[in-house]
Amino acid sequence: MFDIDNNKIVVENLVSYMNENREAKGVLMATLLKTQEMIGYIPNEIVLLIDDVLGVPASRIDSVINFYSFLTDYPVAYVEKTEAYKSTINKKYSVSRLEEVKEINIPSLGKFSNIEDYISNGGFQALAKALAQYSTNVVQTVKESGFKGRGDGGFVAGIKWEFVANIIELNNKGVICNADIINNVLDEKIIKDNPFKLIEGMIISGYSVGASKGYIYTSFTKDIEKAVKDAYSAGILGDKVLGKDFAFDIEVRFSNDNFISPREVETNEFIERDLNIHRDKKYNDRSFGVNGKPLEYYITEKCIGCTKCAKNCPVSCIESAPKVKHIIDPNICIKCGICMSVCPVAAIIYTNLVANVETLVNIPDILNLGVEAYKSIGAEKNPGMKIISLEGDVKTNGIIEVPTNMSIKDIIESYSGGTIGDLQGVRIGGPIGPILTVDKLGKPVDLDTPLKYGLISGVMEGVSIYVVAGQTSMLDLAKESMAYAVQESCGKCVPCREGTKRAAELLEKMSNSDKNEVDYEKLAKLADLMETSSLCSLGQLAPLTLNSILTNYKDLL
Repeated sequence: MFDIDNNKIVVENLVSYMNENREAKGVLMATLLKTQEMIGYIPNEIVLLIDDVLGVPASRIDSVINFYSFLTDYPVAYVEKTEAYKSTINKKYSVSRLEEVKEINIPSLGKFSNIEDYISNGGFQALAKALAQYSTNVVQTVKESGFKGRGDGGFVAGIKWEFVANIIELNNKGVICNADIINNVLDEKIIKDNPFKLIEGMIISGYSVGASKGYIYTSFTKDIEKAVKDAYSAGILGDKVLGKDFAFDIEVRFSNDNFISPREVETNEFIERDLNIHRDKKYNDRSFGVNGKPLEYYITEKCIGCTKCAKNCPVSCIESAPKVKHIIDPNICIKCGICMSVCPVAAIIYTNLVANVETLVNIPDILNLGVEAYKSIGAEKNPGMKIISLEGDVKTNGIIEVPTNMSIKDIIESYSGGTIGDLQGVRIGGPIGPILTVDKLGKPVDLDTPLKYGLISGVMEGVSIYVVAGQTSMLDLAKESMAYAVQESCGKCVPCREGTKRAAELLEKMSNSDKNEVDYEKLAKLADLMETSSLCSLGQLAPLTLNSILTNYKDLL
């Protein structure tokens, strides 16, 4: 129960807000959003308060809260990270495990302790090339290279850049680097060894799309903070980048090490409001922005005047007429993304650019090498190199860089120094990734070659190849993956919060009892429930290791 007497300041602010905006369009939705922002949810006591102040029936308010997936009338559950669960997490899953792996070969990255060394070795030459030409040419170069972002989706980078660049009416665009993919040793490696290349990639991206501010959202703060400070001192960042008439600033934001961070909506929302909470997928991934104000949705000239967006807008913020280009009022818009989802011609776009670390550090290479040279590396439809973590039952583990057309089998044979025992399979994608059987290892790390073994695309962001060989226990792998999911769950949705715990308990039971007593059917159903009903990718992907084992290695449990 929400105690109004002990929260008088919050209540007074809400009452004042409602009175000041009583006649404004969408005041109910705006009040609900403000309530959730201030309290974390919308308690029944506040619903009755809104009923009293605005005269909106409580039953209608409840209907609005229950209809929109981004509103909630109950507190987000807290998941206790017990010592028992923490102790089951293998050391290799700790947030910082860089000291446990070594660099085998990352020629394109380099290692520079200061900005002077980076500059003397060709650093920021790509930036100079970019600033010497029109920004549209830079976008076209990235597009023609065929380079695909190194995130889960593998989206063509040039097209993504072009979307944002084409919004010329707005001046609050931003470039956001998501460097907080939890347990991603690859991001940590890049930031520690060459943070200047990341900065260069961000500035080029900002220039190409018309953004003047960048944010780096990360847990690895010390190295990047120093690098940003050095870049300002060297005239790389600031009002005149490299002395040119272009300004670009970068701010480093600290994350709170929560697994939900990788999704763009959570990254944006944390930067805009210092919040780090999960949003349902229906809540559009590019809703919030930078420069101290929300980014705006914009209706382009592609609009055919069908009025679908206006009819579906919950706050009536779209001015529309049949066969006339519609207009969104940014002062009323709540950034729910519904208009974007119902537009039949994709005429509604957004104004920020979000990319991960590895994507951004590839941008200077494209400009330095040129389109044709870059396209000659790796796979035809997804050129370039891919940084990979090679771990597990191998004689040599470490971080490597390989062309995107190199198969997993060839990677193991070329870089591992041999397996420790007979090869059983490979877990790909991190601690909750699926385990591929030996006969499936001929696939390259190319995003255009979907493995179709539980991964969204050919590889997951921050690829980890974990070799399973010798006497490694499949049951231990399943237990470790589910314990990891338990620890990282934010607790908002029941399928993930409770499903991971129940699955972990069943797997523990397998260790302590006769395997004949274990209900494999119940375990499989639990895994299916998590996969199909969880809100975010943690719960959806949590059963991948388990499902792989149940399907291909059940006799080894």
